[in-house]
Amino acid sequence: MACSTGFLLSKKSLLTIVFLSVTGYTSSMSADTVSLELETITSDPSSRGLRANLALFDRCLASIVRDLSVFDRQAGWGIDGYKSLNSWLCHETWRSPGDAHRIIQLMRQLRSLPVTEEAFATGTLAASQALIITANVN
Repeated sequence: MACSTGFLLSKKSLLTIVFLSVTGYTSSMSADTVSLELETITSDPSSRGLRANLALFDRCLASIVRDLSVFDRQAGWGIDGYKSLNSWLCHETWRSPGDAHRIIQLMRQLRSLPVTEEAFATGTLAASQALIITANVN
């Protein structure tokens, strides 16, 4: 199903995000935290269940965007033999070129907006809200 943020939201995508967290691509969530959070993902089509799962998705995405910023600054993608973060995301995390571009665009714009970046990281802003803010900043 499509999410209003422009990111593809599916169990596979969410599990890929959790996999990245567990394998060390995020520093703000420990593997223990991710394992605990993974247990809270339920197939609950109720309003409460959907809100909880979407909040988890936003927190995972915020953590990954923050860590991707560090990974990009260190050119970690080059260590793996890629010429760009975009190609690394596409090949190593199965993102479409469009999804990779949106994630990178969000990451780079948040670098210049530390208050927005922190609000996204702490869950004060949802992914869709962070995208709207960054899309309207020159």
